[in-house]
Amino acid sequence: MKKTISLFLTLIVSFSLFVGTVSADHTNHTLEVVEARSDANGGVIIIFRFGGDWDNSEIKTLKQGTVFLGDEKYGLHCKIEGDLVHCTTSRVVSGNTVRIYLGGFTLFAFIRPTGGVSSGSGGCYNIYNLTEGSGQSQVWINDGTHCQTYSASVNDLLDYNFQLFSFQLSSPTSSCVPTPVNEGAYYAFVSC
Repeated sequence: MKKTISLFLTLIVSFSLFVGTVSADHTNHTLEVVEARSDANGGVIIIFRFGGDWDNSEIKTLKQGTVFLGDEKYGLHCKIEGDLVHCTTSRVVSGNTVRIYLGGFTLFAFIRPTGGVSSGSGGCYNIYNLTEGSGQSQVWINDGTHCQTYSASVNDLLDYNFQLFSFQLSSPTSSCVPTPVNEGAYYAFVSC
């Protein structure tokens, strides 16, 4: 009887710790992908920037994560330097868009293959989002700037402020966004 009660209490305590970890409040935390690429030796490097009020135990959750390519799962091994998290994962994911679980966040990134990286040819690109509203009232607004160590290519994805953007040579056109922007930049996806 004592063993049964002891086992029951252990299970309840373990479950409550698990639930507390899973439902952690991330309202004062940010995590964004800064760069995702393959290096010249074929390894995959993903760099994140974190911000907000992370305590030491929460920062430890940024040292290991998981990368998913479809249903395949790969480890993500990281080290922290200042507000940057430098990670490596399997070279199998190179050239693909992956789903990443790290520090309680789910992020998406395109892993640029080695052939697409030009040494020292990075740049900064504007990020355009749509104003609130619908129909003809929407216009493109500059929502920030993203700097990276490689040149952007058409259809590269960027996860910025929990929204996906796509690099295009000019803004996507549609009936609900009449004013184009003629600039190579990251644009929000248009849904009219």
